[in-house]
Amino acid sequence: MKSLLLLDWYTLWKQLKLFLFFIVFYAAISLAGQSYSFLGFSVLFLCMMPYYLLQLNDSSRVDALLLLMPVGRQTVVTERYVTALLSAACALPIFLAAGLVMGVEAVTLLALQLAAGLLVLALLLPLAYKFGATKSRMLMLVMLALFFSTSGIISGLLTEDNGLPEIAIDHWVGILARFALPAALVLLGVSYLVSLRIYQKREF
Repeated sequence: MKSLLLLDWYTLWKQLKLFLFFIVFYAAISLAGQSYSFLGFSVLFLCMMPYYLLQLNDSSRVDALLLLMPVGRQTVVTERYVTALLSAACALPIFLAAGLVMGVEAVTLLALQLAAGLLVLALLLPLAYKFGATKSRMLMLVMLALFFSTSGIISGLLTEDNGLPEIAIDHWVGILARFALPAALVLLGVSYLVSLRIYQKREF
């Protein structure tokens, strides 16, 4: 497991440096301008790291090579989902900076965006294991479009000039944030079981 984690993080650093740069870049722009929009990009990019790793591995046939070694299929799938949790944990510094610069409201919105990102990942990973990361790319684009649409709607509701009662909006958004993240983690667990079942039967 440790070797697979190191392999994935080495791949991230070697192949996705520009990707990592944009995560920091978007977060810095948002914090400087106190805008919610670009923070969502950073959180989503972090959530999608395991899927992009899966795409890289599919294109280079890494999984087929791994299974020639003393590595079980369960270990390979488990490592992918552990990487997903570690990627999500990397959003914590963004949460902390947003809370200090923009207040609790920003942290609440980021929690919703993180939950949405994990939900997208929970849906995509089993599909990628079933059909391959390349074939599931169109579904990824549709899900990302839904993510950004929902994020834009929530961001609009949180602005002061929307004409809606601010206290009521904050109340319901707070309730959503409280339950959305645990629900997303539960769905990620279900996704893991589905992916494991698919991967056990997959032929390379």
